[in-house]
Amino acid sequence: ESSIFADERTRFVIVSARPAGLDAVEGLLAEIDRPATQPETAPVRLRIRFLWLVSGLPEDKSSAPPADLLPLVEDLQRIGVSGLRLATQNVVEATPGRRFAVRASPVLANRCDLEIEGRFLDETGSQPCLELEARAVEYAPYLEPEKNGYKVFEKRELCTLETTIVTPLGKAIIAGVTPVDRMTSVFIVQVLPQ
Repeated sequence: ESSIFADERTRFVIVSARPAGLDAVEGLLAEIDRPATQPETAPVRLRIRFLWLVSGLPEDKSSAPPADLLPLVEDLQRIGVSGLRLATQNVVEATPGRRFAVRASPVLANRCDLEIEGRFLDETGSQPCLELEARAVEYAPYLEPEKNGYKVFEKRELCTLETTIVTPLGKAIIAGVTPVDRMTSVFIVQVLPQ
């Protein structure tokens, strides 16, 4: 004593039945409309390695770039960026959609504060996408010419970098190259699987 009509085009189901039959159909439709449950998976976590290379650092106060970066360093030498030394290297863990921050205090000629902030946007296959902001500030008195002499500053900004990168997992890439006085500053990023 009931009839059911389904219209594929509009995705409607029309049911004519007694109350018990309608209750059974409503229960069935509720089960069909429920989204499939997916097992909870742990969030994707990646490690992000940041390196700051600067040309012209004294050998007794800095180290050579890591051996795994030598192909990148050689590529930079071919375009005129030479004498690179490691100012700092940091590793941070990141998860999609969350911000991360790295703070370091390397010494160039004077103590510096390097701040790197970013967000791991998402991962498409093996190509993570990152937004990065890097800023280096040097702490040392220095003079800036003024109309009637010089103005003394306690700190100054050495370089800033804002970029968005997409990189294959495990591949080190150049995130940016910026000048620092007569030196060149190179930021390298490598995203490593956890």
